[in-house]
Amino acid sequence: MNVTVITIIMFVSMMALLITGRQVFLIVGAVATISAIALWGTGGIMMPHFNAIGMIYWDVMLSFPAFIFMGYMLARSGMADALYEMIYKWMGGIKGGLGMGSIGICALIGAVQGTCVSGQVAMGLIALPSMLKRNYDKRIVTGLMQVGGGLGPVTPPILAFVLYGSLAEVP
Repeated sequence: MNVTVITIIMFVSMMALLITGRQVFLIVGAVATISAIALWGTGGIMMPHFNAIGMIYWDVMLSFPAFIFMGYMLARSGMADALYEMIYKWMGGIKGGLGMGSIGICALIGAVQGTCVSGQVAMGLIALPSMLKRNYDKRIVTGLMQVGGGLGPVTPPILAFVLYGSLAEVP
């Protein structure tokens, strides 16, 4: 079978399964497993197992739960709320100071958690009610959260850079 035909079949089957609403990791895993069995026969049966075991023993994977735990602790401990209140007291007198501080805090949380979405969600829960209470426009507040969340992935250390550094064998 041609590589192009195999790629098209895998893509179409993945799109069809994504429409069902199942979890993405299950769909990708199922398509990969079925394709491996179809391409390599019985040799492809154990490939998912060996890949999963190899991922368990990969040292880089230790950083992923650590980033998630740091973000969880930051949100649950109330530290993010206290940090936001500090920024409000420092920059509250400047016009637009609360918005600038929100961008900074959102970028900081995104960098600590290693992803951009987590910073946006955390600041959406923390900053959104506080800024709306202080008569900020909804569109401006949501734009500020998007900007701040976009800064998280470019602030090291992030999960993508940790993974890339390991794969490229650079510190």
